[in-house]
Amino acid sequence: MNIFEKMLKVTEAVQNVEKKGHNAFANYDYVRAVDVIGSVQKELVANKISLVITETAFVPSTETTAAGKANHYTDLKCQASFVNAEKPDEKITVDYFARASDTGDKDIYKAKTNGLKYLLTQQFMIITDVLVDAEQDNKFDTHNATDALKVATKTEAKKKDISVKEATNIITGEKATLIQCDKIEKLVQKRKNPDASMDRVMTKYNVMSYRELTKAQADEIIAILEKPEGK
Repeated sequence: MNIFEKMLKVTEAVQNVEKKGHNAFANYDYVRAVDVIGSVQKELVANKISLVITETAFVPSTETTAAGKANHYTDLKCQASFVNAEKPDEKITVDYFARASDTGDKDIYKAKTNGLKYLLTQQFMIITDVLVDAEQDNKFDTHNATDALKVATKTEAKKKDISVKEATNIITGEKATLIQCDKIEKLVQKRKNPDASMDRVMTKYNVMSYRELTKAQADEIIAILEKPEGK
């Protein structure tokens, strides 16, 4: 079999990964990273596919919260290659990003684990979205789903010691990407008065850092900053 046929066999085999994790605060079950990785690893070996991961970019950063605590971030850009062990010249290469934060020293490990989990769930189309699953099971209505999101957001904010706005963007998948934030910073620094430009951005969108922006807001800011000053 070629690499595409093998990848399809893996996709067929891991489409149903049992939800063994449980979020007590929002009262929902979810697929754990260890279960996704374990299930996929078993099928990769069975189909003689080797997974090679290379970190192509590593950006550490630290922010001080309103409480005066240091919150450490790790942003990773990685490249995953699924190689046909029987025909090493055959491979599928995928780029992916990972981000995590921690008030201790575990941000880089969280980023590695979460990045690998979401790479595999997307590559092999494993359904893990609790709201979609629950909606189809008629267990959640819109009101309950909204309440669950609010609770999950507050929990995420408290756990990572970040703002509720940033936590909301993380959970909903609307958080501005590392590339967007980096581009905004570079465009701001090219302005005649970088500090004033940054203050205008923060004030307009009512955020304390670029990390609190949504993807749509970041795109809008980039479009504005790319225009010549005075226009």
